[in-house]
Amino acid sequence: MNEPHELHEDESNQDLAELRAIIEEYDDEADECTIFPSDVPNDRETTTWISAKAGSFVALDDQQ
Repeated sequence: MNEPHELHEDESNQDLAELRAIIEEYDDEADECTIFPSDVPNDRETTTWISAKAGSFVALDDQQ
């Protein structure tokens, strides 16, 4: 089993990536939200993202 990663003080100074979210709306299937860094290098574009189907995410304003 993998142990949780501990954040070391020198790591806390790293710049955080700005994330973008796009919601694709579909007529015949669940909408999909994809989140990805805005500055990802071209060679990593296809592997540096996460997607979720409607019902798996909510609007931020609905949760505050």
